[in-house]
Order: sequence, then C-alpha cells, then structure tokens
Amino acid sequence: MQREPVITWRNVQRSEAVQAIFRKRIEAVEKICPNAVGLRITLDAPQKPRHTARGFDVRLHLEVPGPDLDVARTVRHGHASDDLVPAVSATFTALEKRVRESRRVRAGQELKHHPVILHGEIIEL
Repeated sequence: MQREPVITWRNVQRSEAVQAIFRKRIEAVEKICPNAVGLRITLDAPQKPRHTARGFDVRLHLEVPGPDLDVARTVRHGHASDDLVPAVSATFTALEKRVRESRRVRAGQELKHHPVILHGEIIEL
C-alpha cells in the first residue's frame, strides 16, 4: 500500500494480539490487491453494556484506483472477548471477496472488444 493503514479503536482497548491479526490480514489483502492506496480500519464496540453479548462492529475502507471499497460486519453473540476475532475475520474475508469481484468486473470491462459493425456493402461502381 502506498499509505500506512489507519486503525481506529472506539470503546475497545488496544491489543497487540488484535494488531497482529490486522497485520496478517492486511498482508493478505495486499497480495490480492497490490495497487491499493490505503486502508482504514474501525473497530467499534457499543458504549452501553448489554445484558447479553457486547459484540463488535468492524468497518474497512479500502482506497483503490477507481471506486473505493467499503465493508462492515457486526458480530453480537457469545462472550464479548470471543466476538472480536470472528468479527475481524468475517470483515476481512468479505473485503477480499469484494476485491476479487471488483477486479473481475473491471477486467471484463477493459477486455471487452466489440466486432466492427458493417453498415452497408458496395455492390457496383
């Protein structure tokens, strides 16, 4: 990537383990999309505690040439500490899928060639 990824933590404690997961998944995205300009990651937890699981919201914004790609996933089940890894994993998996899909669509648009249309024929001069 041309710029360093920006990680925003909202109502969540910073963790080296989570940052290691982010680095690993960012490397995978860079392999799939080498022309990426930047990546913004937002990890958010609800401010008010709930009676059940707290859950996490993970948002990714990948800046690429052309339209940028946004992905958001929310995981709210089980214990809050168990939700963090599945939320991050699901979000990065969705981003990788969206990058592959956008590359496929853009490649099809660039490679599509139309045959020459003949409008008439000269029979005799």
